Amino acid sequence: MKIVGIASAVTAMALGCVSAAGTANAATLAGDTIHAYYIYPTDGSVYDDLGTFTAPGGGAIYVETYQVTGNQLIVTADSGGVDWLSATFNGLKFVDESGGPTITGLTLDGASNANGDGGAIASWTPHSFEVNLQGEAWGPSQQAIFDIHFGAGGVPEPGTWAMMLLGVGMIGGGLRVSRRKDATALTAA
Repeated sequence: MKIVGIASAVTAMALGCVSAAGTANAATLAGDTIHAYYIYPTDGSVYDDLGTFTAPGGGAIYVETYQVTGNQLIVTADSGGVDWLSATFNGLKFVDESGGPTITGLTLDGASNANGDGGAIASWTPHSFEVNLQGEAWGPSQQAIFDIHFGAGGVPEPGTWAMMLLGVGMIGGGLRVSRRKDATALTAA
C-alpha cells in the first residue's frame, strides 16, 4: 500500500512539473520574436523581408495587414479588398526566432469571413508557419484567421527529467523496503 502512495505522490509531482513548464493548451507565441516574410515568386524564394516584431504584433504589405497574436494569424484586406495572384506561392511566412513552443498545426478558424479563404494552404515546421493564399479574392476589410496549434516538444525539460528520475528512485526504494518487511514477516511466522 505504501508503494501506491509513493507512486501517487510522484505522479502528482511530475504533473505539477509539466504544468509549470507549460502544456499544449497554455502554449503561445506571446512575447516571442517573429520574423515575417512575403513570398510571391514562382520559385518560392523570399520576395520581401518584412522584418521582425514581438508577438502580439504585425505589419502591413501592399493592400493587406497581418497580425500574429499569441495563438492566431490574422490577415486582413484593406478597404478596397485584395486579389492574391495565381503564382506558385503567394503568401506569408513567419519564423519564431525565439524558438518558443513547438508548432504542430495551422488551421482556418471558423470566424474567418474572407471570400475564397477555403483555398488557403497552411503549412508549418516546429518553429515557423506559412499560408499560401494564391488565387484568393477578398472583399473590403475581410479577414482570414488561422489558429496556431502547439504541442509538447520532443525533449523534456531538465526539471521534468529530474522529477522522473526521482520518481523512479522513490518507487524502487519503496519496493525494496516492502520486500524487506515481507521477508521479515515470513521468517518471524
